[in-house]
Amino acid sequence: MDTITERSVSALWMSGRLSRFNDDSGHNIEVVCPGRVSTRGGCDFQDVVIKIDGEKTVGDVEVHVTSDLWRLHGHHRDAHYNGVILHVSMWQRGLLPVRLQDGRVLNTIILAQYIKSSSYLLRGISGSSTGRCPHLPGSGKKADLVIVEAGLARFEQKTVRFAQALQNGDPDQILYKGICRALGYAWNVKPFETLAEKVTVQMLRKCAAGNLRAKYELLLGAAGLADSPMSHVPNEAQPMRASDWATSSSRPLNHPALRIAGLCHLLHRHEKAGMVPGLVERLNNALPREAATVLDRSFTVEGVDSRVLIGTGRAREIVVNAVLPFMRAYGASTNDSMLAENARSIYAAYPSLSQNELTRYMGGLLGNQAYGACRQQGLLHIFHNWCRTRECVTCPIVTLRKPAPV
Repeated sequence: MDTITERSVSALWMSGRLSRFNDDSGHNIEVVCPGRVSTRGGCDFQDVVIKIDGEKTVGDVEVHVTSDLWRLHGHHRDAHYNGVILHVSMWQRGLLPVRLQDGRVLNTIILAQYIKSSSYLLRGISGSSTGRCPHLPGSGKKADLVIVEAGLARFEQKTVRFAQALQNGDPDQILYKGICRALGYAWNVKPFETLAEKVTVQMLRKCAAGNLRAKYELLLGAAGLADSPMSHVPNEAQPMRASDWATSSSRPLNHPALRIAGLCHLLHRHEKAGMVPGLVERLNNALPREAATVLDRSFTVEGVDSRVLIGTGRAREIVVNAVLPFMRAYGASTNDSMLAENARSIYAAYPSLSQNELTRYMGGLLGNQAYGACRQQGLLHIFHNWCRTRECVTCPIVTLRKPAPV
């Protein structure tokens, strides 16, 4: 027991050598996909696909050398672990079952009973991921077309959501909320959405028109991140709590206070012409080869002290995930077909965004280096709709290999 580490147990899990178990309650567990090494707190592996008595479920896995470490590490008191669907341990020590913070019983499997000797555990196990998709077609060009179509499909899904919001909402507020979502990065999307609902565009116009500092104090106070938040928040906007925001795992440039400062500069920059009218003019007048540069500059922000508040990478996230799908929906709602088509064309040709863990993972899985935002978004679309849950039968990559109907 002293020679086995959590790393070696994790490597065994990822190797796929063992895939069928009975858990501590007697349920049949089949591992469909061991998942990906987690990049966030709350689990060792994420996007794990298992079948429990034949029923597929997707979630996180936590790995330990001995089963009592679940409680010794305090996971039973930590809500971040409520997404764990399976507890994997080499040996049992202490009582089972273990529980999640929300009170649910967590299935545990004990690996030792499936291993004849410890040398089996250590022999030839790298802990590497599953590698390339086994269903890749012979022609890379066909797969590339599928990825592009998936990217356009993801764009249209976002367009539909904006179109639905525009039926009864204020365009400026809808775009502002979309920009806030894009500023939230992975961890603070929901808090930024809440902030946009608490401090609306109308409230900013009423309380902070023409005043950059007033905008910042109002938004920072409503976010619960100011030293004295109540002094900057109107009575109708109950401030959030600082604990609502994820800050511990964020890079300094992703800290919500800096993102809010960047948001204030964007709102102040576009205040005179109005963000929506100003963007309509830019999209309708810019040449296709210049549109990306114009939009990048429109959403890149450098503070008064020359510190970058919104860099090119985050500006492109805003443009691709909020501005362009909003503009396509807005063009359709106002019968401006040129605007709608321009938004789609600019998106299809937009330069690459910064790589993230999912685009890197999917690029490795499909053996595809995604150039351009559309292809990157296509990889995300394929992951969320097929790869994450291992719905290979209906995946468009797989259907490329099926013979044409007679």
